[in-house]
Amino acid sequence: MIGNNDIRIVPKDGAYFKVSYSIRSTSDNSIKVFEFSHANVYARAYDYIQTITLTGNDGTVYTFGGYDDAIEFSIQQKPYYSSSPNPASEDYAWRLTATANTWMLTQIERPDGELITFHYKRDGVPLVCQDCHYKYSYWATNWSGVQFTTMPDIYRRNLNYRFLLPSYLSGIGCETSRDTLSIKSSRTIEMDYEIDRDDFMYRTVPGAQFDSIRIRNYFMELDTIKTRRGEIALNYTHDPATRLKLLSVVFLSNGTNDHSYLFSYNPTPLPAYNSRMTNIWGDYCTTIPYQIQPFETLGRRRMSVNPSLAGAEMLTCVTYPTGGRTEYTYEPNDFAKVAGQFPFALRDSSGLSGGLRIKNITDFPAEGQPESRSFNYSYDNGQSSGILSGVPVYHVAGGRYESSGFGEWMFGGHNSSGYVYGAGYSFSSENYFNLLSMTDGRHTTYSSVSEVFPDNGRIIYHFTNHDDTDIRCMDAPPSSVVETIDNKMVDNPFNSFSLYRGLLKSKEVFDCDGGIKVRELYNYTTICDSARRKEHG
Repeated sequence: MIGNNDIRIVPKDGAYFKVSYSIRSTSDNSIKVFEFSHANVYARAYDYIQTITLTGNDGTVYTFGGYDDAIEFSIQQKPYYSSSPNPASEDYAWRLTATANTWMLTQIERPDGELITFHYKRDGVPLVCQDCHYKYSYWATNWSGVQFTTMPDIYRRNLNYRFLLPSYLSGIGCETSRDTLSIKSSRTIEMDYEIDRDDFMYRTVPGAQFDSIRIRNYFMELDTIKTRRGEIALNYTHDPATRLKLLSVVFLSNGTNDHSYLFSYNPTPLPAYNSRMTNIWGDYCTTIPYQIQPFETLGRRRMSVNPSLAGAEMLTCVTYPTGGRTEYTYEPNDFAKVAGQFPFALRDSSGLSGGLRIKNITDFPAEGQPESRSFNYSYDNGQSSGILSGVPVYHVAGGRYESSGFGEWMFGGHNSSGYVYGAGYSFSSENYFNLLSMTDGRHTTYSSVSEVFPDNGRIIYHFTNHDDTDIRCMDAPPSSVVETIDNKMVDNPFNSFSLYRGLLKSKEVFDCDGGIKVRELYNYTTICDSARRKEHG
């Protein structure tokens, strides 16, 4: 099936792209996951986008995907729940489902006739383990209550395993200029998930070839890039107790080191995956794992921020070929307002939030005195300009009463008798329910940021944010919702305005005496159409 070009992509710089796509829709969408000596294991891939084509207003055509090795997939095994498994049954076999999630750039066709082709390969099948306890309860008047809990849970429902099929760039070629770029890669040595053999086989396929699967459980790292003009080598940590980190980028000339860049990191190690030592934003915050129960207070108990632990394994220094270096220091994000969801409104509340922000950048030249820039995220009155873009919700409970049918909702039936019926629910989980993916990891967004220089001169940047009055930046509820049990169902979709947040509104340059030198103002008529004027003072 071919898309009809009804989609447009409009970047902020005023360019635009027409979008077309093709969907792979056949009776046999099988993606090979494992190649064992006795048989191959395939995943079922339902209709998925195979090729995406973007055509720019300058005539350049960008193609993404097109063949399976240029598409990344995540693979889910439907778990087996029976307490008395039958090896002869279909439930005792692999039942993998593949979801396409990333389409690699495979071709650029320029208006001058140049055709640039990107080649990809597969290697390894990384295994990801998610450990999440949850407790769901539903009930209704005149129906037998349905309750489901996972603690204790003989079926290990808190464990979920996924396989990944990553794509790796192997080379780039130019048809007209004949330029080529070749890439070599190797297996990473880094911290892995702690996976128990019995747990894995219980939640996937009893009798699965665990050792053979673990052998294929690895990612690849980019080692060298070769062109006709030279070679670039990248070096990494090789420590199974830490995350993978880039240590150096070396530019080689005739096989010898011509110049290099070195990278240093905070030596505090991050904890193991699924260690339960993180706060609600996923930051390392404690050396003592949190207690899951009671679920009702889990979110509140995980609000703490530990600046020293949050900086574990963060980049702290870049050393340049000249011998100079740049050092970075960080601090926690803070906020003075919270953007709520359902209802969508701002409320006053202050505190620290997840993630780190730059505090200082200090440049140390090979010769001469260091120069440092600091960054301030508050208004002149000292109040933080940060707005927390939503608080994770781990527990929600509610219900409603109806004198006539409230639909099928969770119970597979409806009330048509005219009696007053009640329905209720109580959901708890280690993973949050509400939709925070629209923040893209930017849990706190700032309206004002000041960059202060050694001579006390500064630049103040103002950005659009949830509280902006000129452009709608606050997320909004859907125009209508059908069949929701009540307004506490925090996983309801909503209209995100995240693309409108973070636009530069003004830039003011001050000298060391506080006098303004330059003011730049930005007006946005749409997300992509902007006008700028400068005022010199």
